[in-house]
Amino acid sequence: EIPPYETKPVIKANFIARVEKNHTAFIRIRTNCTGQDYLLLPVEVDVTSAPGIYSPTEILDFGVLRSDDQPKVLTLSLLNSGPKHVHIANVIATPVNEAVDVKFMPLKIPPDTVFSTQVATITFTPSRALHPKQCCGKIVIKSKNNQYKLQIPYQVQLIRGFLDYNKNCTRFYVGQQNSSHIKEFNVTNNFSVVIIVYSISLPDEAKEHFTVKMTESVILKPGKSATVAFLIFKPTIPDLQLTSYLRLHTNISHFDIPLLCFTGRLKVFLPHAVNESFIDFGTLGMGDKRTVVFAVINENPVDVSPYKLSFEINFFMVPTLDHI
Repeated sequence: EIPPYETKPVIKANFIARVEKNHTAFIRIRTNCTGQDYLLLPVEVDVTSAPGIYSPTEILDFGVLRSDDQPKVLTLSLLNSGPKHVHIANVIATPVNEAVDVKFMPLKIPPDTVFSTQVATITFTPSRALHPKQCCGKIVIKSKNNQYKLQIPYQVQLIRGFLDYNKNCTRFYVGQQNSSHIKEFNVTNNFSVVIIVYSISLPDEAKEHFTVKMTESVILKPGKSATVAFLIFKPTIPDLQLTSYLRLHTNISHFDIPLLCFTGRLKVFLPHAVNESFIDFGTLGMGDKRTVVFAVINENPVDVSPYKLSFEINFFMVPTLDHI
């Protein structure tokens, strides 16, 4: 089963080379959507008796990446059809590309046409790709004394932009009543392509407190906004503080939106105090002064800004930090 807008390996085809020539064939695939028809997958294999180094993969495809995605790593493995070990001397990317990083150490590939040997890792960093020309190129592998040379193309589909949303829609204040809340979740498409939001999921820690109501897929054209779902929050425990996420499944990738629950309460910390429930000045004589330092700790997943300190007695002086 292949989820919508996703790629998944479904078959493994083996080819045994017996005759030196160009072989062409077709693989027929039937699915629950094709009926009596087939999906035809052309297969072309060039069999040669010339010894050398070969790649089981015709192209290094990084797939679809967003400009703010984390770097993606692919491995480069080779086969050696010759009778002796082949010493790999260098692996480089051409043309020079700041978005592509090749990690390689010289090694020898044993003779083997069944099990490949990893020779390098290729890393693509989307944030470094500032020009469309950086989304494709070649990886060049050279053996010692230039006896063998192999070129493998690489490519990536880079999409620039982001999904914008109101952060208050995914932040929930847990009051004393622990009452339920329903919020409308709106999204703005700031990509240059159409975004289709077809599903929204929650991790296990959020499912017991949240319900997502989404009736149908939402199509967002570039620059357009729409309501994709309603978030129903019903806390099952008092004083809930939760840091989780809301996962949007789309046609280009999934997006994790922070989902936060907080009480807004602060915790007082008294260094070196035996009991932190009150400030103990001890015994003071007439005219004595004593200073007690305490801190206020915010354990909420959001910023809390105290704006007032008040006391029930009037002979306290409390200097505060300017940045609070």
